[in-house]
Amino acid sequence: MTTIPGSPVRRPGTTKPVAVKLHFVLSARDLPRKDRGCTGATVQDPLVKLLHKANRTQKEWTEFGVTPHINNQPNPDWNEVFSYDWLEGAGQQWRFEVYDHDLLSKNDPMGYAEINVDFYVLSKFQELSVKLVNPTTKDTGTLQVKYTTPVSFRLMADDIPHLDPLGGKSDPYVECYWSYGKNGPQNLFGTTHIIKNVESADWGRFEFANFRSGTNQWWTFKVFDKDPLPKDDVIGECEVEVDAFVRSRTTQIKQLSDDAKNKATLTIKPASIF
Repeated sequence: MTTIPGSPVRRPGTTKPVAVKLHFVLSARDLPRKDRGCTGATVQDPLVKLLHKANRTQKEWTEFGVTPHINNQPNPDWNEVFSYDWLEGAGQQWRFEVYDHDLLSKNDPMGYAEINVDFYVLSKFQELSVKLVNPTTKDTGTLQVKYTTPVSFRLMADDIPHLDPLGGKSDPYVECYWSYGKNGPQNLFGTTHIIKNVESADWGRFEFANFRSGTNQWWTFKVFDKDPLPKDDVIGECEVEVDAFVRSRTTQIKQLSDDAKNKATLTIKPASIF
């Protein structure tokens, strides 16, 4: 039987649902161009304001998030993950208002979409595309809501080379990136704290909130030695295919460098194992 992500959870022996945490990202497609007068029609700089009604009796919309604006993009994909506590049957509603960002004046409305949260969860596996509504024009584009699944892991490193002046031990930290495709544009999703003067490091638990199964996502971990001047030394980097990591739920140990003198490794361990 197929399980719908975020499906209702009920306490044993009761029929009362318990709130389920939803995680999702937003995209838009075919947003209209805007008449800029003497400069002609140009692509807008879209952002989305997120509002909701928590139940059937709530009259006013309450804001619960906003995306950054993306410059000159008619087909924006916002990487920010939003969370929402869904309670089945409560009559919750979302309203997504799309605006053209303007530095010098008020943001211009481009359209909006209203979605019943029950309908979103129980249809199309939380992959929903809705036409934007704008009373002044029919050329509005669509808004897409897509679920994500948080993935937790632990980061550790061993055999870190001595890169500090006079051969002292390193002060390592890790920058964590994700991309669609192994060579796609990288998005920073976290940076560890710095651990001083070590050959082995344990940075503890991390969470990747943007996981979407079957979308060819990759992690890239870049490990550095923190130096005051002139710049941080590179210890190495490695890549992990996210789908494979999630499916296998097994620890991966990655070599950080092709240099025979650099034996440093990074361990990526599913959080449930430690």
